[in-house]
Amino acid sequence: MTPERIERALREVTREARTEQLPHVDWARIEDELPMTRVHTVPPRPLSVRPWLIAASFALTGALGAYAVTLVHPHAAPVAAARVTTPSSAAARASANGDVNGDALAVGAHVVAGDVPQSVVHAGHARWTLAPHSEGTLLANGDIVTVRLDRGSVTSRVVKSSRTETFAVEAADVRVAAHGTEFTVSLGADGVSVSVTEGSVLVGPREEPGQGQLLISPAAKRYTHAGLPIEDDSGLEALGGRRSPSHVEDGATAADGATGASAAQGRLALEAPASAKKPGARKAANEPEAGDATAASDLDQRPSEPTAAGLEAATTSVMRLTQACFKERTIAGEGVRVTAQTSVTFRTLPEGGVNRVVFEPPLSPAVQACVNAGMSAIQTEGTRNGFQVSRSIDLER
Repeated sequence: MTPERIERALREVTREARTEQLPHVDWARIEDELPMTRVHTVPPRPLSVRPWLIAASFALTGALGAYAVTLVHPHAAPVAAARVTTPSSAAARASANGDVNGDALAVGAHVVAGDVPQSVVHAGHARWTLAPHSEGTLLANGDIVTVRLDRGSVTSRVVKSSRTETFAVEAADVRVAAHGTEFTVSLGADGVSVSVTEGSVLVGPREEPGQGQLLISPAAKRYTHAGLPIEDDSGLEALGGRRSPSHVEDGATAADGATGASAAQGRLALEAPASAKKPGARKAANEPEAGDATAASDLDQRPSEPTAAGLEAATTSVMRLTQACFKERTIAGEGVRVTAQTSVTFRTLPEGGVNRVVFEPPLSPAVQACVNAGMSAIQTEGTRNGFQVSRSIDLER
């Protein structure tokens, strides 16, 4: 068949399809006969509580586990619960570790320790801790903190400072002032006990600040409620300490101990300087025995401790010498500022004068040599065994 005949036949079929009416189709009957149209509605599934029961069982298991952990340590240490009463409405609250913020306490605040010790912290300044069932009152706050011990015992740790006095404890009519020290004050029916484990404190009548007896660590002594020392007290032996003869030989200089600053400072804590030459040296020099007896008698008449003014004068002289030597012997470039912070410890001789000066951490050998050369010009009060002083110092060039 040719293409022309095919095209003609297609046109004829198209014409007939357009002119002839389409037959009627019963689509509803056809749909009813089809299987897929027989669809029935499925009722909703009932709500299941099984997931909720599983979640509840897990929560109950966790709660029981936490309770079992607490039962493992039934004798855990009690948490410090401070009772602070203050005249102002804003009372300082205890921190997570039980310490009370002393800087937030108002003057007159009363702190009571329960079954555990209670600490009050003045940031960067001091920490005082009341023993169990002790009470204390804050009398002054700020640059100088003063605490009154009303009952029991209090242990204080004071940050070292260049100031003469930054912290004090009052008990009855006794005043214990500290520069940079760790000490304990206990108030009893028969008096006030003071023990010093680091640094020094000045103990005297409450109404006479700056006057009294100087206690240099390690030391312990009891006082009457009026602030007078009890002479028959065991003193230093109460801490288990004892004074031993000095290991400084005749002719030794402070420079000999410059290389071992830490060891020398440790020895200074318990050693008293030699008050006289060894017996062998006396015989070699053919010194008369009568002169020795006279010197010993003069030594016994000296006070056991320096006065507050004498202590401050000796400390000021040593610190000024150190500042001058640091400026003179420290090399710095143009426009460069050199600073250093150290702790200076020195001990005096019974007849007056400085025995040795130790820095921790050590200063440069040039600065140490300058201090060693200049300390011979420093004069101090004569005491029975000499005295020791420790101070922190900031140096600048």
